[in-house]
Amino acid sequence: MILAIVLISVVCAGLCQAIARRRGLKAGPWVVIGACLGPLALPLVLLVRAGSSPD
Repeated sequence: MILAIVLISVVCAGLCQAIARRRGLKAGPWVVIGACLGPLALPLVLLVRAGSSPD
């Protein structure tokens, strides 16, 4: 169970990084957000506009 949660967090962090870079956002904060929130971070990174990335 713990392994599944860790794998999902790692995958979501990678996806958030890729999406953030493609949308012109800072990737670093989105990796952390993706790792912490997991799948909940994916809609957030898609909804945020460039220039309003969390620091």
